[in-house]
Amino acid sequence: MKKLLFAFLLFGHGMVFADAFNLKTNVVFYNEGRDVKVFSRIANRTYAVTNGKVLWSFREYVKYSYVSHDGQYFVAVYGGGNLVPQNPSDDIVLLTFYRNGKQIKEIKLPQIVQARSQLIPTQSHAYWGDPIGFT
Repeated sequence: MKKLLFAFLLFGHGMVFADAFNLKTNVVFYNEGRDVKVFSRIANRTYAVTNGKVLWSFREYVKYSYVSHDGQYFVAVYGGGNLVPQNPSDDIVLLTFYRNGKQIKEIKLPQIVQARSQLIPTQSHAYWGDPIGFT
């Protein structure tokens, strides 16, 4: 059985999404082979399409995400990207995993950042890490 691994960098040198207000817009995500598209609409619907066929859908808007190679798995990243409030609650869900449009797991801040000292302060938020996708 194949195992999927979703990786992130806690102190990577990746991009910071933004340290400012980010408007809600329609977005499209692709798997690595670009044959599966996931659309997330501001009307709170996210769905995956391949070869003109809808693979799955759910009623939620997702701003940042990653799609597995086969489109079966989908990871929604916290809506603020890699930035959380400066004094975040332990209830913040950083990653939500889906399989065929059904939620299967949530990863909260303390499961990734064990000590608040690991958060890097920015002008108005705190940087928690960079999700980098499936391998």
